[in-house]
Amino acid sequence: YDFDPAIPGSARAISPDTANAVDSSPALSPDRTVVMYVRDINGTQSLMKGSCADSSINAAIATGARYSAPSWSPSGFDVAFSSDAAGNYEIYVMSNSGAGLRRVTNHAALDDSPVFTADGATLVFSSNRDPAGGAGVAQKSQLWRVSLSPVTGTPALLYNAAAGQGPTCPQGAGNCSALNPDLNASDQLVFQFESSCGTTDGGTGAPAATCNNLYTMPMNTPTAITRIDWNANNYHTRPRWNTAGNAIVFLRTAATGITSVMQASITGGVPGAVSATGLTECSGPDW
Repeated sequence: YDFDPAIPGSARAISPDTANAVDSSPALSPDRTVVMYVRDINGTQSLMKGSCADSSINAAIATGARYSAPSWSPSGFDVAFSSDAAGNYEIYVMSNSGAGLRRVTNHAALDDSPVFTADGATLVFSSNRDPAGGAGVAQKSQLWRVSLSPVTGTPALLYNAAAGQGPTCPQGAGNCSALNPDLNASDQLVFQFESSCGTTDGGTGAPAATCNNLYTMPMNTPTAITRIDWNANNYHTRPRWNTAGNAIVFLRTAATGITSVMQASITGGVPGAVSATGLTECSGPDW
């Protein structure tokens, strides 16, 4: 579906109603005319490309594996995504027509949620690689970066949520994750910080549940971190920038299990108030 938060009741389907199909992980093209998404029909997945203006115009551009988290390059020519085509979830890039498939990562860890930098030359992604490097796999995921000019195959650690780099991990090193990154045109990151809930930003309180709170930081200054929202009773996921890079949309799951699409302005790195868009029982928003 697409939806204008300023117009209540404006939600409309942009993928066809196909029997037994579950469509998820939508990613809008830079000009907002095309959507890339994952379709699952009885366990068989495809990476789909569709028109935002006509739900009847949809085509599979990749099949034969499982797919996750498609993301467009700033030019709109390439798409990055995660897939288990090689037996383990790795990062791939191809043109938006499905041509020129390139494997970007090759590791025993789970590499997911790739996003392009503003110049299209680098990907930032989430992975549970061992932050110390090598072939090891860690318990939690952190943020990594890898060059596409050319593809180096040697990602570098960008941000380690488990090592006190920003918010305190209440359970100690190795027990917090950084997930679902997104970048705006100024290479400002927004991401999801996952920990067990204690007190705001970690603290020393006894963990009561799993918390997912949202933070922003400049990609090249991974210690200048600002929290967007914190609430021990809510689970915040899938943050995405708007095209102007001054607001985000994200998914809030309340203690009741009800999901809502929320939005928050970000001015000069300072978050504004969080407000509801009016959409509930949704997943995977993009803006």
